[in-house]
Amino acid sequence: MKKLFTLFLISFLSLPLYAAHEHFQLEPEAVQGFESLEALEKLVKDNGSVSYTEIKQLHPEALVGISDHILLDNAVQESPLGIPSFLWGCVLGWVGILLVYLISEDRDETKKALYGCITTSVVVIAFYVVYVLFIIGSFGAASYNYP
Repeated sequence: MKKLFTLFLISFLSLPLYAAHEHFQLEPEAVQGFESLEALEKLVKDNGSVSYTEIKQLHPEALVGISDHILLDNAVQESPLGIPSFLWGCVLGWVGILLVYLISEDRDETKKALYGCITTSVVVIAFYVVYVLFIIGSFGAASYNYP
């Protein structure tokens, strides 16, 4: 057991040595695409709470190479309190559906919470049916008198 543990420990600790290999080197061409994002990040940090339209009007050079579709798609897909709506419905049931409806006021998010609630209900019913069939099968076979 000591030998196995030592082998595992040596192999685990030697893993960072392979990370320094030439296949894991950072390519300068890949980093150049992030320069515009860094400039945009600096602009947002300097100006505090600034919207996309304000940046577009005042500093259009900061948005070169950045698509507004990606920014708007991510803003639309935010879940209530950062928790996916499916989990709200899955864990809290009808209360989760109600909370998602009141917090997000979004029909699609409420529908996701409903699907989570339905999923939990189906799983619980399936486990209950299997459990009852197991109990009936166990006691039913024991109470049967063979000829």
